[in-house]
Amino acid sequence: MFNCCCSHFILQFCQRVVNNFRISVNKFGVRELEQSSWNFQRNSNDVVMATSHLSSNECRLISYLNEWTNAIKMSTNIAAVRSVPGRSCQDQNCRHPGCSEIETLEHVLGYCPKEELLGNNRHHKVRSSIATTLRKAKWEVYEEVHCLAENGSTRRADIIAIDRRNQRSLILDPTVRFEKDDQQANNVNDEKKSIYNPCIPHFSERYKMNINTWEVKGLLLALGNFI
Repeated sequence: MFNCCCSHFILQFCQRVVNNFRISVNKFGVRELEQSSWNFQRNSNDVVMATSHLSSNECRLISYLNEWTNAIKMSTNIAAVRSVPGRSCQDQNCRHPGCSEIETLEHVLGYCPKEELLGNNRHHKVRSSIATTLRKAKWEVYEEVHCLAENGSTRRADIIAIDRRNQRSLILDPTVRFEKDDQQANNVNDEKKSIYNPCIPHFSERYKMNINTWEVKGLLLALGNFI
């Protein structure tokens, strides 16, 4: 009974979203604009002439609608990547030169060398946002801190946060990854602890905080939230 009511509520909610979207489209005249501008275009010159009169606001609206459509496709994992059945007449390997991985949405958004710079920028924005929030809460915060593990290897911690008044010290490592299962957050936390727990003696001596006050936190941020 609960599942039935819940499903009915979700369907009603989706219908309202669709109706509101249709109202917005009609309000801005997108439908009429598309019909009048594209029905009789024969070549690229006609297309240029048809779009030359659009205002910047109209162009931004059309661009937004395209982005909205692509976001929906990525959120439902039906974006046009080669691993999706029927999307490629060739093999499923990534189309980026030199990359031989299977072209899944997870690979394109998180691991492909083509996306590396965008991925790094995304990570830096997340790290900076968390650090700023901690500073506002009166924590002593350091970013991108190089450190030494007990075996002599070098590591780099994303965020060091220290609350000297309450004797708390945190090593935070936010990670943006594609969602897989409900245990992924725990797995990421365990992974980060295995990396940074050996660095706690170094941080304890460096920042003059008792070794028992330190704690490692691996923070998983779902990649779908950034679509």
